[in-house]
Amino acid sequence: FGFVNKPRDVDSAVRRMRPFVTSANGGIIDYSLSVKTASQVMGVSPEEVVSKVPVMKDDTAYIKYFGNRDGFPTMPIWQILKDEAEMSIVRDKMVFLGVEAEVFHDTYQTTVGLMPGVLIAANETLTYITKDFLRPLGEKINFAVLFFFVLIAVVTGSRLSVIHGMVINIVSLALFLLGGLFLLMHRVVTDYFGVILMMIVPSLVLYGARYVGLAVENMMLKKESITDGLTRLYGYKYFELKLKSCLKKALQEGKHFALEMYDIDHFKNVNDTYGHEFGNVVLKAVAKILSTNSRGNDTVARFGGEEFCVLAPGTKKLHIVDHANRIRELVKKMEFTTEKGENVKVTISGGVVTTEEYISEEHLDILRAADSALYKSKENGRDRISVFEKGDELGEEKK
Repeated sequence: FGFVNKPRDVDSAVRRMRPFVTSANGGIIDYSLSVKTASQVMGVSPEEVVSKVPVMKDDTAYIKYFGNRDGFPTMPIWQILKDEAEMSIVRDKMVFLGVEAEVFHDTYQTTVGLMPGVLIAANETLTYITKDFLRPLGEKINFAVLFFFVLIAVVTGSRLSVIHGMVINIVSLALFLLGGLFLLMHRVVTDYFGVILMMIVPSLVLYGARYVGLAVENMMLKKESITDGLTRLYGYKYFELKLKSCLKKALQEGKHFALEMYDIDHFKNVNDTYGHEFGNVVLKAVAKILSTNSRGNDTVARFGGEEFCVLAPGTKKLHIVDHANRIRELVKKMEFTTEKGENVKVTISGGVVTTEEYISEEHLDILRAADSALYKSKENGRDRISVFEKGDELGEEKK
């Protein structure tokens, strides 16, 4: 008879047997064929055979494997059918009839390798006859073992580096496997898969969480290092890198860009009259208008003090002037209220340079061109936008 009704473990291996089948109320309906075979050989009832088996809560017990194909003599069925078999081989022996070839789909993974169902049944029957049972580790002890290794995984995963944690986990697992081997020699089976999973899963989750947290923290630190703490716009250093990149593309690939430079008019008077806290409110409001009214690929930066810049790749003169005037009008419409209830309005002046009108191999020259246009706006009465035209003189070097 072949392999039937055997439960699989998580690795699909057959380690356990079902001595009997129970009803919904827990009563035994029938015994397995292996139990019945063992009872006949032993001359006892199936009930007595089963009474010695360390059955677990799921009505299964561990099979003791005595051997694979090499441990059992075999005889081809055709020899018996043709009366050519050496019958002395099977005289006074238990005979198990079944198929061995994998083509019959009756071959399964076991703790001692691939095995046909008929040999699994033979090992199961011998387990009953010899009473050489493998006993599971007690539930409380098993829970304590799992808890201990989960604790190790949590501590190493949350406090130690990945390398140190892995070393400790590997050593712990090695000690556990050695302990499990020792217990197996004394016919006690431990939950290998539970322990391994309980160490691997928490460790992976915790290390993953730490990695994600560290990545987020690094991103935040990087953002802090390239942004202005007050306005949350980019700082000068990052803006300078983007300007160099745009200039390189303009020189090598002919990709135009524009640069806007703004300055809040009479901002020193605002600070001196209403205080630096009020001045900070104005700076943040202007920064918000610039960031919300610029494109996603534009670089908006606080250039320093009350000066701001917008770097606009792929933008030509006509569009950048319209954009700059729209920014100027939005700032002009804002109204601020001081702590004393005074209403205050501010204006900005702007200077614009495009690579259509002026280009240089030095990024500082582009900044000087924008600053020259800004200076022109200041000289002509403020609250206006000026453009650096071909032939205009550069202002003093910025930064």
